[in-house]
Amino acid sequence: MQGMGVNGVGISWKQAAAFFGVHIAFEVFSYMQRVQPQVITETIDTAHFSKDASGNVSSGTSQIVTTTEQKPQ
Repeated sequence: MQGMGVNGVGISWKQAAAFFGVHIAFEVFSYMQRVQPQVITETIDTAHFSKDASGNVSSGTSQIVTTTEQKPQ
């Protein structure tokens, strides 16, 4: 930029680090303000297949549902 007659347009690494820190702090604060779920539900679906010695294939499925209440902070 100095070749075009414009001086002092860039920022130093200290200013860049400060801007980055402020940005991260803002993002963390915004995330913490969101309402967190009171109940967490996890569902695991599983399919299984087995083959016996004579070559017969059998299959089955199972489902596990786990519900966890979130403790107040």
